Amino acid sequence: MIAYTLFTLIRGMFRRKYILPANRKEWGSLSSDILTIFACLFLLFILNKNFQDPMRSVLAYKGKELPAFSFFNIKNGREESLKDYQKKIVILNIWATWCAPCRREMPDLNKVFVEKQKDGIEVIAISDEDPATVKKFLSEHPYQFNTSYFTSSNALINSIQTRPVSILIVNGLVKDIVIGSRGYGFF
Repeated sequence: MIAYTLFTLIRGMFRRKYILPANRKEWGSLSSDILTIFACLFLLFILNKNFQDPMRSVLAYKGKELPAFSFFNIKNGREESLKDYQKKIVILNIWATWCAPCRREMPDLNKVFVEKQKDGIEVIAISDEDPATVKKFLSEHPYQFNTSYFTSSNALINSIQTRPVSILIVNGLVKDIVIGSRGYGFF
């Protein structure tokens, strides 16, 4: 979109045979083109900040363990960490009750867990919201996979501001990250 807007802007300059517009109508067209360019650049900045930065942060740990954090597993009533799942394949999902894509993805994560838990696959969905909000949501939407809330976090987890985020962890090591809602077929 930026390229097209720049193209039309430059083409207009060549057609007029001067850089700055001569009449009011041409100034309106120029200002809308400039506004479009700035809007696109702002959108690219936001996309980079919300999607690329968290992805790069987590992928820096590809083949390594994530920094330590703990969570309260509502399903079994215990505080846990990823060390408790060291020998398993884990889909770590960071979600929120207010996040519509998260809520849309949860039934698919449940289906993956139900069908694949016998193969050693664990699904752990962790929210950074207050425990009462998470428990209320889960009382209305009972899922069989591990649903949790953070009890301690770290800078990496805190830097991920987008929801949902799924991190694939195999034998305690990060393998991949997916930002955004995905369906059963993807998982």
